[in-house]
Formats: sequence, structure tokens, C-alpha cells
Amino acid sequence: MKNHKYIYALLALVIFSCQEYPEFDVERTATNMVSGEFVGSESCNGDEYGPYNIYIFNTSSNTPDSVWIENIFDSELQVKVAVNLEAGTISAQNAILYDVSNGPIEDIGLTIDLEGNFLEENDSINFSFTITDHNDSPPTVSDCEFSARRATGFEEH
Repeated sequence: MKNHKYIYALLALVIFSCQEYPEFDVERTATNMVSGEFVGSESCNGDEYGPYNIYIFNTSSNTPDSVWIENIFDSELQVKVAVNLEAGTISAQNAILYDVSNGPIEDIGLTIDLEGNFLEENDSINFSFTITDHNDSPPTVSDCEFSARRATGFEEH
């Protein structure tokens, strides 16, 4: 009787190990060509900052026309920008900044204008942006440039 248990166990193992499972199609986000982690530096009003990482990812609607850029100014600020995948451009006009932890920060009076491009062939992104502080009279403006390459996980030299 003991040997029958081993035979049944072996038979069950053979049956379940031969079962075929369906193949899964890997789906990509609508903005995967521009999404990812980028490491770069910025220049604002003549001052240099960086290097630091920014993160670009699709919106919850997963449409090919907009993405979030997170960690602007090497902070927890993010902005939603328009994307044109065919032209390789990103842009935002008078956009509201968001705090990653607390949501929109309209009440602090900061807005951002952003124009730039991404190059899929060398995994780089470049954009200029202007932060306007509407709390000052007249409003103060910071003009910045950011240039980055996709983070590879390998140490940069």
C-alpha cells in the first residue's frame, strides 16, 4: 500500500508538470518610448545643479498624448506635460506643479512652462522650463535648462 502512494504522487506530478499554460503578450504603456528614469543636470539663471534623476511615466489614462515628469528641481515636484511621440516633443503651458505626497500645489502660486524634446535613438531628453512665482509683485521667473540621458543602472564615467 505504501508503494501505491508514491506511484500516485509520481503520476500526479507528471500530469501537472505537463500541463500547458497560455502565453502572455507583454503590453507596453502608450508612452514607453519616452518613459523611464533619466539622469542629468540643470542650469537655472546661470547656476548649475545636478546630476540628479527625473522619472517620466504615463498617466493613469495610458494615452499617448501626456506623461508625468517627476523630481523637477531634484525635489518631489511633478508636472503633467503634453507629448507628441511622432515629433519627439514635450510641452506644458502655465501648468500646475504637483507634490508627489500631497497632490496639486496651486495655492502656493507657482506655475511652469516647459518645452523640449526626446531622442529615442540615444535615449536622451532635453527641455527648457520656466517657473513663475505669482506670489511676488511683479512675479519672479526662473529660466532653466535640463539635459539628461536614460539611466542604465551602470555607473556613469
